[in-house]
Amino acid sequence: MEDGDRYRILTGPGEGSFRDRASKFIGLAYPTRSLPEVKELIAALRKAHPGAVHFCHASVLGADGAEQRSSDDGEPSGTAGRPILRQIIAAGVTDTAVIVVRYFGGTLLGKGGLVQAYGEAARLALAAAPQEDRWRTGTVAVTCPHARFEQVRLDIERSGGRITHAEFLATCSVRAEVPRSRIAALLERWVQQGLLDARRIDGSR
Repeated sequence: MEDGDRYRILTGPGEGSFRDRASKFIGLAYPTRSLPEVKELIAALRKAHPGAVHFCHASVLGADGAEQRSSDDGEPSGTAGRPILRQIIAAGVTDTAVIVVRYFGGTLLGKGGLVQAYGEAARLALAAAPQEDRWRTGTVAVTCPHARFEQVRLDIERSGGRITHAEFLATCSVRAEVPRSRIAALLERWVQQGLLDARRIDGSR
């Protein structure tokens, strides 16, 4: 599979903390798939940390990491959410939210100090979270005679894909998830072999 098919996600939460002049910054990284999930996480943390003053956060969503959000939650603009977001991007992960909880220690840190503190807490949280690679895939569908099913199965496996559905009636109808970079070649192969209804189905990761 091509490296362009690969993306990285968290498989569990991670936590890291950073202190600066009596202020404590608790970074918490979570796997997540939607903005409503991020809001639920923040709401839960507000209940768990009633003495904290800020819950700054950022998230990157989607296999391509195209959906990016951040919030300074009352801190000076650009000093919290963006540093957290930069750490998520630097870690190369997606479908990820990082929330940094701040307990104020009585001393102002200045913009530079805040950028460093929020970024470091986010980095530590991400470093502590388990991660794994996933693959950007598309869904393909093909109809073939029963005698050709085994060859179709082998074609899919050799392309790094997997069958997700197979129906055996008068003919075999197969759906499979295949790495995006391999789809065009696979469909071309099937068309050249004369298989029926070989096509890509939109809406896959």
